[in-house]
Amino acid sequence: MKEINWFPGHMAKSRRELLSNLTRAELILEVCDARVPNSSRHPDLDKMFKRKPVWTILGKADLADPFCTERWLEQAVADNAIWLALNILSDDDLLELRQKLLDYNQQYISIARRKGKIVSPLRIVIVGIPNSGKSTLINRLIGRKSARTSNKPGVTRNLTWIRGGTDFEVLDTPGILPPRFDTIEMKRNLAAVGAIPDEILPIEEVSFALFRQLAVNYPDLIKARFGINIRIENACSLCEINAWELFQQAALKRNCLASGGEPDLPRFNNLFLQEFRSGKIGRVSLECPQAEIKKVL
Repeated sequence: MKEINWFPGHMAKSRRELLSNLTRAELILEVCDARVPNSSRHPDLDKMFKRKPVWTILGKADLADPFCTERWLEQAVADNAIWLALNILSDDDLLELRQKLLDYNQQYISIARRKGKIVSPLRIVIVGIPNSGKSTLINRLIGRKSARTSNKPGVTRNLTWIRGGTDFEVLDTPGILPPRFDTIEMKRNLAAVGAIPDEILPIEEVSFALFRQLAVNYPDLIKARFGINIRIENACSLCEINAWELFQQAALKRNCLASGGEPDLPRFNNLFLQEFRSGKIGRVSLECPQAEIKKVL
């Protein structure tokens, strides 16, 4: 994949503004994509927030493989970290998060009352990659539509503190990616989940790499969705040639046809990515804790 420097001017500015706002914050909520927890975490997070407590929200958990998600949560417990897997649009999941936040705020309420101070809302900074669901989470937490939402990255550009009644005060931040990506896998994972605009990517490379990965890890889902027959004697050995043939077959099965009956691959690239991102293919994860990868394959 070509080199992607997806760090426009508004991200650099937002990073500086975020650091200046941290003194007001009592808690950081880092929103990741449950399908790619490693790739969707900012590598400089610990340095940026230092002593501030951080909770990691695995958003879009309803789209991820529940087996993998459970392994991530178990690993977080072993690391003494707080990770929560949520479907941000679920009322039950939202209620659970709100209650955890209110319980957490009791320590600050008790301190304020002992000192005779006015009890203030819990001040939360919400951060994450583009298109991770940060703005949706804010709107759900405060109970009204105050943050702009979109299924495309890069909608939020400014940092804004939003008051949600007497319970929360939330800082909405633009999605921030690292200035450079460490590995090809990270680039592909973030591209696959839509954290990087499709127009700056080699979408054909992203789509095919994703198809090959799902054909290896989730062959039954690919068979069911695209009506193709996948035979893999060794789950790790689906060669490039066979994967390319299956990719073209899948395009034809979905009536993505060009002139002469050839597969219309540009059309299928977009269709395939859209169906993955929306969960139509099924609940899949692109990353799982290392010790559990063989169980998923």
